[in-house]
Formats: sequence, C-alpha cells, structure tokens
Amino acid sequence: MEIALLAGGIALYLRRNAMPAIRKGAVIAFGIALVIVQIGDTYVPRTPLTDKATVTGVWVFYTLFVLVAFAVEKIGSRGKINAPW
Repeated sequence: MEIALLAGGIALYLRRNAMPAIRKGAVIAFGIALVIVQIGDTYVPRTPLTDKATVTGVWVFYTLFVLVAFAVEKIGSRGKINAPW
C-alpha cells in the first residue's frame, strides 16, 4: 500500500508539473530509491534497535531525503536576477 501511494504521488507530481527531462529523470530515480528503502525497511530482517538508534537513524535519513528532494527540485531551474520578493 505504501509503495502504491509513493508511486501514485510520483506519477501525479510528474503529470502536474512542467519540468525539463533531466529533472523528470531525477524525480524517477529518487522515487525508485525511496521504493528500495521502503522494501528494505519492510522485508529485510535485522536486529531490533535501541530507541536512541532508531531516532538517530530516522532523523538522519529524513534529513537526507529532504536535502535530495531540494536538490532534485533545483535541477534545471534558472536563477532569477533582480526578482522582486
């Protein structure tokens, strides 16, 4: 269900936003990476983590996901010169 929601969100994002082909490829690659992380989190067995390790891992990975999404959003966009606030 979560993977279907992720794929649907990516498809909706690609359909509703005009963007260069390089950014579309980056969005698709980022979506595939998120699906791989979801599959790994769901199906790969691992030893239970402590509360502190879980919180640290979540904080680090969510921060990385946000930074990657920000970088993907900046791909192919031009800087605005003398743009009013």
